[in-house]
Amino acid sequence: MRVTNRYWAIVALAGVLTAFAGLLDRPAPLVGTAALGVLLLAHQARFVGQSQHVVDGLSVVQACPRDRVVKGEPFSVTIEATVAAPSPLDVELVGDPSVRVSDVGDDERRCRLSRGERRATTTMTGSGVVAGRVRFGPPELRLTDPFGLFSESLDVGDSTEISVEARAPRRLHVGAGGEALAVGYGDRDTRQLGDSQEPVEIREYAPGDEMRHIDWKATARLNQPHVRNYERKTTRRTVLVLDHGASMNEGPPGERKLDYARDAALLFLENARTYEDPVSLYAVGDDGVTVEREFGVGAGQYAALKQRLLDLTPTVDPGATDSSGRTFETDTARARRLADRLADEATPFERTLRPFVAERRAYVRRLDARPLFSAVRANRAVLRRSTLTVLVTDDSARAELRDAVKLARRGEGHVVVLLTPTALFEETERFDPASRYRRYRDFEEFRRQLANMDGVSAFEVGPGDKLEAILSAGRDARERTSDERPHPGGVR
Repeated sequence: MRVTNRYWAIVALAGVLTAFAGLLDRPAPLVGTAALGVLLLAHQARFVGQSQHVVDGLSVVQACPRDRVVKGEPFSVTIEATVAAPSPLDVELVGDPSVRVSDVGDDERRCRLSRGERRATTTMTGSGVVAGRVRFGPPELRLTDPFGLFSESLDVGDSTEISVEARAPRRLHVGAGGEALAVGYGDRDTRQLGDSQEPVEIREYAPGDEMRHIDWKATARLNQPHVRNYERKTTRRTVLVLDHGASMNEGPPGERKLDYARDAALLFLENARTYEDPVSLYAVGDDGVTVEREFGVGAGQYAALKQRLLDLTPTVDPGATDSSGRTFETDTARARRLADRLADEATPFERTLRPFVAERRAYVRRLDARPLFSAVRANRAVLRRSTLTVLVTDDSARAELRDAVKLARRGEGHVVVLLTPTALFEETERFDPASRYRRYRDFEEFRRQLANMDGVSAFEVGPGDKLEAILSAGRDARERTSDERPHPGGVR
């Protein structure tokens, strides 16, 4: 229980009356002091009893009709308060949305039950600003007595959580040379011959086969000993290496290179979860490795890796610009810039503020140069233990990527390279259709060079509609060239 300013005003009045009694040397003012004291104690006792009565009869329900929303999509959370009997106190419930939720108005957070009312509701409408789980904490109950002398605050009800998922890029394309893959690129044939319950084939008996595998019905039917082989599953150890450096920030919000690259990586992760394969993850920023999680299986491992992928943002430094000269100004960049300004300040407020705006992109391991290649080199031991290494990046640093692929493929495993072509994410106004097609053809040549390496598969990842537009422009240009070329005899 807390006392209000009005309470202290009455206490001050009692003090003044006491002082007057001393100055006047008369007991009459002390009677007023005693009356004020009795009044305060009576109201306090009454407020405590009424507060307990309200809390015991209060029912608070906080709920959201949806448990999953897309980042930036509005959603609502409703708080409903009901009391068993009309309350003699002013009752207010204040919602507690996560800092990851934006656009929730102050009035929307407040659910008020005036004296005599038994039911009230409020609806908070907001949107998730980052992917992940967002939590609305238990509402805060605030009670105030009718005379405004006392107040009480406590948390009541239950919290609620909503899963905010990253906005899926439109028309995710994964393929080669403009052709989408006909099958899921994360799938693979898990069948090997061994002991299991699923029959695969019947073949003629060979020396060394175990007698228990002989299929006696087939042997009797074919007059030759035959054995039945069975299917068993193999474990594929997968390493995901995802680049989220500054170059992955190209493209409009929600459709950047990183958004498409992340979706491709998530499909591999989902495939590994389906087959219960061990997965490890390395996220690489401009200055080194930001996420480093070793091989693991189980729901906890897959959920943790998915959340790490969803939380990734381009590691853009303040002042960094893209190919068009635009300056990137992300939340991380702004926080780092403010932290630099506070670095040498020493006031109590600035010392308190500094930890909240300090470097929010903690690097697990900083690397001096060529971060993707250096990350692959630093984790060679893990890559050698993998069956599949998946490198997800763009084509902005081709020499570094080529060296990283050469290094990653040294071993018995396979390397899959998923590339977001810069030509698909550049501003349309900067290049005419023919120029964009030439730039895509240049990318395609680079992708083929990677795919021609032993043990390497390379695919393009990006918006399918933009790729179709570029290819269509290329076809139109070729047709115009063909029409303009002179034919024998002057006949066109």
